[in-house]
Amino acid sequence: MLRDLDAQLMQWLMSGGEPLRQVIRDEVRNRINYYPVLQSALQSRPIDIQRLANAVKECWVFHRSRQLRFRLFIEAEVHAQGLITRLLDELPAYPEAMARHIDEFITEAVTAGFWNEKHQRDYAGAATFASLLLTAYYPAEFVDYPSTSRWADFVARFGYEMPLMESYGKRLLWVSDFGKTLAKQASFSVISLFNEPMWVASGLCWSSGRTDYLDQLSHEEQTSESDLAAFACLSPEEKHRIVWENIVAQPERRARQASYYVRSRQIVLYALERAAGVCEGCGRLAPFVKPSGEPFLEVHH
Repeated sequence: MLRDLDAQLMQWLMSGGEPLRQVIRDEVRNRINYYPVLQSALQSRPIDIQRLANAVKECWVFHRSRQLRFRLFIEAEVHAQGLITRLLDELPAYPEAMARHIDEFITEAVTAGFWNEKHQRDYAGAATFASLLLTAYYPAEFVDYPSTSRWADFVARFGYEMPLMESYGKRLLWVSDFGKTLAKQASFSVISLFNEPMWVASGLCWSSGRTDYLDQLSHEEQTSESDLAAFACLSPEEKHRIVWENIVAQPERRARQASYYVRSRQIVLYALERAAGVCEGCGRLAPFVKPSGEPFLEVHH
């Protein structure tokens, strides 16, 4: 199964092309730049709440609406210091106790200010906050946790299924274990040229759910019928040669409203032929048919 995970990871990294790699670089860079600052703020006793607030503000995993909850949370500064210190300094060693400890912090954080605009308890936001603190403070042990659905979709990309668990603490420990497994794969070395692999794994999860690189890929995947016909006439060896040359080549940079990279049409054609009308992500037949009668597939899937 680990060999499959390594292959699936490499396939995802390659199929997303330069747009995906740029998103990964951006996401990982944000963590490498700001998690050490957050870590430094958390190491002081008492915790420097202002330094903490300045660092949290720069962390992309903690988006704007949750920043509002965070500001409410730290209004009672001494209470916030106590809750965070207890979360970090009294973390149990055993998984079951650790999960309960995290869940207790989440409940207390909700009571202290994590409420949404509808005055409903924002347990998901408090869980993300807990994961952010733990990931920065214990960089070898935890990944950040943007949402349950984001992690479930990410692990499903590699053929894994996130089990149903009743608590955020247990979910955070499970995805953190998955992050450790991911970091051991040979393909991970392609994008792990940084100090903390779990920060890189966190960036990968967030990258997989972003739509900007998917938009760029959709733009690049437009192919003509003549392109399809010409590529289909090539021998298997010639197809492999062309695809490999286009993978290793530096992508051409073009400009529209923003800069993006143009992926080779030959790679698109090769992927469509290989798929033969069946989605290689879910294994189902293509849901639509083009005017030519051929099945339509999103190649980046």
